[in-house]
Amino acid sequence: MKSNQGIKIALFLWMVNVVFAGPKLAKDLPPSNSTAPVDIIVQFKTQPSQVDLNQLGAYGAVNKISDAIKAFHATISPSGLAALEANPNVVYVSPNRTHQRFLDLTTSAVGANVAWQLGWDGAGVGVAVIDSGITLKDDFLTPINRASRVVYNESFTGRGNDATDHYGHGMHVAGIIGGNGTDSTGPAFSRTFKGVAPNVTFINLQVLDENGLGQESAVISAIQRAITLKNTYNIRVINLSLGRPVFESYKLDPLCQAVEAAWKAGIVVVVAAGNYGRDNSLNTNGYATISSPANDPYVITVGAGYLNIAAALMNHDLTTMPALSPTVARNPLTGTIGILRDFSIAWGDSMVWGDTALFGSTVFSHAAVGRLHGLGRFHNGRLLYGLGRFSIEQRFPAAACS
Repeated sequence: MKSNQGIKIALFLWMVNVVFAGPKLAKDLPPSNSTAPVDIIVQFKTQPSQVDLNQLGAYGAVNKISDAIKAFHATISPSGLAALEANPNVVYVSPNRTHQRFLDLTTSAVGANVAWQLGWDGAGVGVAVIDSGITLKDDFLTPINRASRVVYNESFTGRGNDATDHYGHGMHVAGIIGGNGTDSTGPAFSRTFKGVAPNVTFINLQVLDENGLGQESAVISAIQRAITLKNTYNIRVINLSLGRPVFESYKLDPLCQAVEAAWKAGIVVVVAAGNYGRDNSLNTNGYATISSPANDPYVITVGAGYLNIAAALMNHDLTTMPALSPTVARNPLTGTIGILRDFSIAWGDSMVWGDTALFGSTVFSHAAVGRLHGLGRFHNGRLLYGLGRFSIEQRFPAAACS
């Protein structure tokens, strides 16, 4: 009797697995009758055998991009996708998708000044900035012996070993996270632009090119490198100010699986919600526009808000540039909890507030030489790089975690 019951249970579980297993091929892959080679990322259940790797085709170069999620990057003929789908060791096949990049009062807005008074300034903590690179400036040197706080540099763009910033976004992000204000301090300056954790060390992992674009395989490789270097540089935080639209469940998405692997390795992963909050192409008024990997439940996903909290709450008028999601939030002024119709932070019951009164709804940090994007501004003779409301989205929690 018990034996029959066990067989029924086993049969039921098998049927559930069959029904809910889902397809192995991403919907945005080309059809099998296409002629152009396709750049793909393949996730395996177990480390692939030579037979598995041979299925990745005669086009050659097969690159392991992550031990943690057993992912490989390759270029194959679309006709080979069916064989990969039939391989029981293959979890999921997806395209090598393209990713894009998405201070004065901001530090006090998130309570950084209180942390500084308690001696918490990020000293001894490594932050992996996966972005367009970091160019060494005075703000990234130690104040006493002027040693570089950028302790590791590597480029995953395939354009050589130069990991300096040729776009401007990575410098901006790094300045907000951990600039120490040296470049805007002195009698010639009326304001000092200081990052939230001014003594952190930076692990500079460049994945975006001079146009602010990069491939998913590069981002996954950079996350794997951060995991590998975790103990060497005490990497406690990964900052991802980039992303792309969601194409599948986070349980299959290779980028989401990569950030989960980092979390399981003991690294806090902070991700931008995205810049699609004003996209109403699906008639959602900006909702359900959180990008990947910000949709993964293992990361801290945050957006931006106005400094005038009371007015914003009253008018439901928080910044709409980042991706939107119906959010439960706590007003730090009153302690009341409510639903915010137009706010983008998607984690916890608190929000990161910040804006700048000096320059309107723009946060200013470092500029990469020659990369203004129409948003540069001279302040006391120094060129600072500004991004709009979306720029303050998640760099603060990345530094706060430090």
